[in-house]
Amino acid sequence: MRKEDPELAGEAKAIRIGLRQQVFGAYERGRLVRWGPVSSEAKKMPTPSGEYWLNWRAKRHVSTSNSKWILDWYFNFENCEGRALHAYEMPGEPASHICVRLLARDAKWIYEWGESWELAESARSIAKKRTPVWIDGVYHFASPPPWRLELRVQ
Repeated sequence: MRKEDPELAGEAKAIRIGLRQQVFGAYERGRLVRWGPVSSEAKKMPTPSGEYWLNWRAKRHVSTSNSKWILDWYFNFENCEGRALHAYEMPGEPASHICVRLLARDAKWIYEWGESWELAESARSIAKKRTPVWIDGVYHFASPPPWRLELRVQ
């Protein structure tokens, strides 16, 4: 993650997730305000790269994939398929189903810091998108884990 990202200078708040590095960065007007590790896609359940927005949040959410998965500090970023940032175990490798796992302290911080969408009066359409989430790259399962390499803030 870079200390400054000129591409994000026009955004009040934004999140970048680097799948290859397994790291997130939270930015305000292009300046890095927080970063940390993530655990994204398991090999069989890839987390797709792309542009998303924080949608809705819950302090505790029961997964729709498995009712035994209790997800704390849940912040959805793709409503149709249930992709989200949330606290869950960090096993030292990508192990999530399409979501992005965070350390509990980071998930809580994003939960409190991020801004969810604003719905129209009818609650059937989005009036305003707020905090964008950019997911970039591809994790190379055959390579050494990036957290065993030197990770620097540029």
